[in-house]
Amino acid sequence: MRKLLFFDIDGTLTDEATGIIPESTRQAVAKARENGHLCFLNSGRTYPIIENDFKEMVDGIVCGLGTYIEYQGRILL
Repeated sequence: MRKLLFFDIDGTLTDEATGIIPESTRQAVAKARENGHLCFLNSGRTYPIIENDFKEMVDGIVCGLGTYIEYQGRILL
C-alpha cells in the first residue's frame, strides 16, 4: 500500500546538533521512495530558504506553513 510520508527538517531530517543530513537519513528516504511511498518535506520555512539538498530528496514540498505546495516539480499552491 502506497503511503504519503511527511518530514520536518530540523531535528528530523537533520542532526539537531550539526544541521547536517546523515547518510542514514538519505538512505531511509530513498528506500521509502523505492518502495513506492511518496515523501514530502513539511516545513514552516519558506521555499527560498530551503536548501536544494532537501528538495532533491523528496517528491514534494509543503512549506511556509502551507502557503506553498509543490508536487513532482509542479507548484500546486
